[in-house]
Amino acid sequence: MVENKNWIGQFEIQAPGKAQVLLTFEVPKSAEQLIMVIRHDWLPGSIVLQVK
Repeated sequence: MVENKNWIGQFEIQAPGKAQVLLTFEVPKSAEQLIMVIRHDWLPGSIVLQVK
């Protein structure tokens, strides 16, 4: 869901816009630990998440 008033050009959300995102991944049964690394030019560094 994106607030239409802040959704610019179908790719950019301007403040104070909001987005709700649902990501779905297929995980192998043999996986013991999952780590998600998020990187982007506008982030000051990487964000690392441990998925439980």
